[in-house]
Amino acid sequence: MWADVHCHFDYFENPAEIIVAAEKAGVKRIIANSTTLEGLHKCLALKMQFPKIISVALGYHPTHIFEDSASKREETMNHIIQHASEAIAFGEVGLDFDEQTSKEEKELQVAIFKKFILLSKEFKKPLIVHARGSRAEVLRILQEENAQKVLLHSFVCKEKQMKDLLKTSFFVSVGAGVLNSEWIQKFAQELPLEKLLLETDSPLEFSGEQCSSVWIPRIASKIAELKGIQAENVQKAAEKNFQALFGKN
Repeated sequence: MWADVHCHFDYFENPAEIIVAAEKAGVKRIIANSTTLEGLHKCLALKMQFPKIISVALGYHPTHIFEDSASKREETMNHIIQHASEAIAFGEVGLDFDEQTSKEEKELQVAIFKKFILLSKEFKKPLIVHARGSRAEVLRILQEENAQKVLLHSFVCKEKQMKDLLKTSFFVSVGAGVLNSEWIQKFAQELPLEKLLLETDSPLEFSGEQCSSVWIPRIASKIAELKGIQAENVQKAAEKNFQALFGKN
């Protein structure tokens, strides 16, 4: 079984076509991550349409949190809680810091992130975590808040953080960037198979081409090449890790 643990079908114009093509390519499980209130409802609708292949992670992307009004933030969080039983995880959640991120924005992102960690414990569901420009902060908060089941989405780090990461029980999903980024390739080479899951973050573009869940076997083959093993070994490890994190549902 191939699985794409992180994509955004609410951004595709033709999600049904992509899902059918992915299933033909052997991708039997896809986790559609929501990032907004509107995306949440689109993802849930796709789950109803394709219940055997689509699972839903309900989240609130950190870059959207400050864009929304206080009332919209409350409405979004209420909807996530209301539909939590229909979700396999909470995601995409986390932190996104760059040079322009104000102190106020950072504090709001952290507050919402901590709320999701509490929801993860309350509902006993994993977190799918975004950590752009904030890897150290994300690892620290997850450990301080005693987060249990965590998938670090597209998390790429250097040697010191890798040592910190390996001390945790967290998983990491590697995506299409591994096809052409030397930095991601080096990270994927060093990441133990027992922590590896596969993602696309679709519909992002890589080398001018829009990726989709169909790419999962291709991503796995590249990781296998980097590690000097068979793609079948990557598939087996990723399937085992999927079940360990998300269960056999």
